[in-house]
Amino acid sequence: MIVGIYVLRKARHFRTSFGLGALVLLYLFSIMRLLFPLELPHVIELGIDEVYPEIYRFLTTDHSYGEFLNFSYLDALVCIWVVGVITATSSLIIRRCAISQNTLPHAVSTNTHH
Repeated sequence: MIVGIYVLRKARHFRTSFGLGALVLLYLFSIMRLLFPLELPHVIELGIDEVYPEIYRFLTTDHSYGEFLNFSYLDALVCIWVVGVITATSSLIIRRCAISQNTLPHAVSTNTHH
């Protein structure tokens, strides 16, 4: 629910249609759900002892592709995450440099005319 609130907070259409009160109400529902965990009778609860080992086994099982290439899905996810972090960071640095180069000559030229 928190992820949904984050997405809705960024959506301009939601903010203009429902306003800030709807977001505050969603936050209150989330807090109430965390403070008072109430399950309905038809809900099937999955224990962490049942689900987590299967997910962990799936993510960490090595798959061999050739003689020297062994990796798990977890290795692939970590590699994708690292590439994403490097890409996002380099994009941010490039944008910052471009902005500073575009504003610096303008600031210097305006100061020299006075």
